[in-house]
Amino acid sequence: MEWRMLHRLTDYRRQLNGLGFVVCALMIAFAYYLQYFQHMEPCPLCIFQRLVFFAIGVVFLLATIFHPAGIGGRVFSGLTAMVSGIGIAIAGRHVWLQSRPADQIVSCSADFGYLSEFHTRLELMVMMLGGTGECGKIDRFLGVSLPTWALFLFIVLGAFGVLVNWRSVR
Repeated sequence: MEWRMLHRLTDYRRQLNGLGFVVCALMIAFAYYLQYFQHMEPCPLCIFQRLVFFAIGVVFLLATIFHPAGIGGRVFSGLTAMVSGIGIAIAGRHVWLQSRPADQIVSCSADFGYLSEFHTRLELMVMMLGGTGECGKIDRFLGVSLPTWALFLFIVLGAFGVLVNWRSVR
């Protein structure tokens, strides 16, 4: 392969990883906009989803900076798949909780800050993943619930990260 073509291909990969980072940053910014300007308080599962968007963004940023080839690209593919898989599990759980009948929706009595004062981290994680907080409250954007949007974006970002980084460039 000619050097110029190789250089263009690696620059293209770098730009796509940068795009993935920007999308994650915009998702986090949008979540904070909804929280502070639209007064939609996040539940613990929403907070975990934000953390996963942050983690995927870090993976994309590192891939942008280092633009690895060969096995390095596959490592970043695997990291993206793993982190987005965690996001898919959390958002999927949230969508499932919201799809339950109104009389079976999980309700919680305290927010994350209050609970963290009285429980260990492990207990807190188990409680949050179990649906504590206002996880049953359905906030919508363009007619679709926010956890459903997050689930969709975790799938898209995971597939995008794998496709962009998997291909070997030498």
